[in-house]
Amino acid sequence: MTTDFCLLEKLLNPTALVDIDPGKREAKLFETWKEYGIYVKKLPSETLIIKADNFSPDKIIDCQNNKDFCKRADYIIVNEYEIIFVELKYGKTNGKKHIKQQLIGAQCLMDYLIVIGRRFFNHPNFLKSASEKQYFVAIVNFKLNKRPTEFVKKQKHKANNSPEKMLCLKVGSAGSINYKQLFS
Repeated sequence: MTTDFCLLEKLLNPTALVDIDPGKREAKLFETWKEYGIYVKKLPSETLIIKADNFSPDKIIDCQNNKDFCKRADYIIVNEYEIIFVELKYGKTNGKKHIKQQLIGAQCLMDYLIVIGRRFFNHPNFLKSASEKQYFVAIVNFKLNKRPTEFVKKQKHKANNSPEKMLCLKVGSAGSINYKQLFS
């Protein structure tokens, strides 16, 4: 692993990371409270997946009066080429505004980790090339199928390089997507 990934892994609690099958280069992203998820396949070799919603800001921020600031997307996928923020939604959502706020919250968490790497570890180029390419994805409308499905519906979209321009994918709950489908 490169210095950046060793440092990022050192910063994070091991329980905040998703296990990646190195042989298959895939990982399962899931929501435990609804017991649904998808597989992301063909991940780049040096990839870390952070469970962003494990971070609890409510000990610092008044989440009763500022609920928007306490939201985070479910996952952050980081490699040397890009950073992808992923929110999983099952069934009805509270709208794109709610998902956008979660994606922004995860982006703030990643910004915080980058600043720690740059300032506390005196590594001024920490995740520099990855942070220049950020993508935002909402994976929505899971259907609980008994058999796996490869169905992916991608909207017509330009670049999903901001929370306002998030890419919305529809994937069956037992399904999978290739990593490159997460960005335009």
